[in-house]
Amino acid sequence: MSSATDGWATGTSYTNNAGYYSDSALLLHYTRGNWTEVKPISNTNNAGAISMSSASDGWAVGDSEGDNGLQMTDLLHYNGQQWTTVPAFTSRSRSVVIVALQMLSATEGWAVGSSITYGSQHDSNGNQLILSWKAVIVHYHNGAWSIVPTS
Repeated sequence: MSSATDGWATGTSYTNNAGYYSDSALLLHYTRGNWTEVKPISNTNNAGAISMSSASDGWAVGDSEGDNGLQMTDLLHYNGQQWTTVPAFTSRSRSVVIVALQMLSATEGWAVGSSITYGSQHDSNGNQLILSWKAVIVHYHNGAWSIVPTS
């Protein structure tokens, strides 16, 4: 909540389409005593951590499946009018999964999660084998997210 009268909640919305369930990010906005659902501008499946620096600026974390079938983090940015997706750290061989974030201001914030590196080999189900899985720290500064090197 950015104030007693303005805030956000995140989650996942499930839809039953003739026995097939689909999921999508659920963003709820609280204003003037009412909760209303707001659709993100993306194909985000789930929405998790959220941090608002003000009523008109904030970030949320979601996830979706990339072109190569790997889980990828979606960073969702709110500009006071709509949510947009900002590409986040995923390639054919690596995913960064953000689980928590904290915005200090509209130009500064931090996030933590996992960096997963995949090999070129696949298991019997066709899934890429994981070469490494380690903690990751991500910093937002003046409009750009970057991975912070750790020892």
